[in-house]
Amino acid sequence: MKKNTLKKNTSGFTLVEMILAVFVFSLALAGLMTISSRGLKISKESQNQVIADYLALEGVEVVRNLRDSALLRFSNQNNWQTVFNQDGCLSASELGAACSFSFTTGDTPIRIHPCVDDCKVYLNSTQGTYRQFGTVLNNPGYSDSGFTRKIFLKTTNNPEEIVVISRVEWGGNSVEYTNDLFLWNNLI
Repeated sequence: MKKNTLKKNTSGFTLVEMILAVFVFSLALAGLMTISSRGLKISKESQNQVIADYLALEGVEVVRNLRDSALLRFSNQNNWQTVFNQDGCLSASELGAACSFSFTTGDTPIRIHPCVDDCKVYLNSTQGTYRQFGTVLNNPGYSDSGFTRKIFLKTTNNPEEIVVISRVEWGGNSVEYTNDLFLWNNLI
């Protein structure tokens, strides 16, 4: 009987097996990184969509608030000119220009006015607040948020009704809310 004296070494990986294992691991890791980066991008887009929705809704609510406040103050002068045209916003909207609003101090804490070139919304990142400032350009702590908010006021055939359009734009996207408002003190 002849004994087999050749011993086979099976205790390790060959170089080809190692390269193949690293390649498969790299493909799996690249796939996970791609999914992760897409998830982060979608998350940021969703965050911007939510911010834009709130900014647009705030635009409609501010106009509604201005209407209600003005009608309570000017109960004997109940028309859209007395409500929205103190700074020419209603006239500007009828010509196709947009308006914005700003928070000021004094008797009228909120002011709606035409925004000629830019209707930018500014962000104070430490407070987490968004504001439009109109003609006041020096606002410490606020920087451009990348959003613009435009408010349009459209009169209708009904003198008691006005259509408010609040449009927010950012990075090639936009959201728009529309609401019909009525001179409620004339309806009573």
